Amino acid sequence: METKFPKFGEWSLVGTIVGTKGLGGMLKVQVEAPILIEKPDVCLVGFSINYANEYLIEKWGLSNSRYSSIKLKGIDDIEQAKKLIEMGIFVRKDAIKPYTSRYPSEKELYDFVVVNINDNTQVGKVVDIEENPGNNLLVVEQGKKIIYIPFISQFISKIDSNNKIVFIKSIEGLLDL
Repeated sequence: METKFPKFGEWSLVGTIVGTKGLGGMLKVQVEAPILIEKPDVCLVGFSINYANEYLIEKWGLSNSRYSSIKLKGIDDIEQAKKLIEMGIFVRKDAIKPYTSRYPSEKELYDFVVVNINDNTQVGKVVDIEENPGNNLLVVEQGKKIIYIPFISQFISKIDSNNKIVFIKSIEGLLDL
């Protein structure tokens, strides 16, 4: 007798849903490793592969090395999304592509100089990375002052690994906090 359950060997657990993002049903996923998923593709969401429901992946985004975001077809509001928190996401192994960043990992940014591209001034030096559920923060020492810069594309413009420089796009008030 053939089982109705998917074969686990064909699927891989890629992460666990840990929260929601926004009001439109987007989910925050703590990933096992940074990956890219070919779209459109299906995934299984549940507490185990044998007790999971199938969804079509509408969007997969890599936030950082620990978190990704996923939008599933049919999950269109925050209430539907909340019901999936703590469930695993299983994806077909052949749909998973390893993510290779052109940037160094966040931990390799220690001692990098931070430069504001708006006026080409040196802001300070990266002294730590503070991990947060939403996004990680670069902890930048500017003399005796500490500045926290979100490690997201809206603020990180470019990373020059050879010269150990992080270029940021500052907005009004960011460096005054």
